[in-house]
Amino acid sequence: TALPIYPREVSPVFLQFLDAVWQLQRQFPCSFQFGEKFLLDLHSHVYSCQYGTFLGTNEKQRAELKLSEKTYSFWGHVWENINDYLNALHKPMSEFSEGMLTPDLSPQCIEYWRGMYNQHDGLLLARESWMDRVGEILRENENRRKEKRIIEQEIRELKKKLGMDESKEEEEQSESVSGGGGGGAAAAGVSDFVETPNEDENDS
Repeated sequence: TALPIYPREVSPVFLQFLDAVWQLQRQFPCSFQFGEKFLLDLHSHVYSCQYGTFLGTNEKQRAELKLSEKTYSFWGHVWENINDYLNALHKPMSEFSEGMLTPDLSPQCIEYWRGMYNQHDGLLLARESWMDRVGEILRENENRRKEKRIIEQEIRELKKKLGMDESKEEEEQSESVSGGGGGGAAAAGVSDFVETPNEDENDS
């Protein structure tokens, strides 16, 4: 007799594949250009039907349904938000990126993927992945460096504008100083003229 078919039952093969990829990420954090968020969103949208990328069981069905014309692509969403999915620890020329990755398959090296299996469990405290935390810190530092460069550029522009004004002010000050110098000399001459009679009076 044939086994009963339950439409709501889904094979976990794809989830197991994503789990295997995540295990590799944990052991080789510098070898992947994408981070954990990419795997989580990929798994979520496989079943969300929000994008037409994963609808249909084969290319023939997707062509007949004209999914490319009627639905949005998940890969387009990824490209528009690429910075959210990049792995900040990725090093293209690292020693782990060349050749085949050979993970340690001993039981103590296989970790429980809390981000996947407990992401909807409100009873457990969410533990942020250290890779995501490091990536967040690096992104914050990069944003601060960008803000610093923008502020430095604005300061340079302000200095240029103030430099033009200062040159004009210096010219005006030099003119006022030169005029004031003549007045000072005249005042000195008057003082000398006033003091001279006093000296004559003393001599007398």
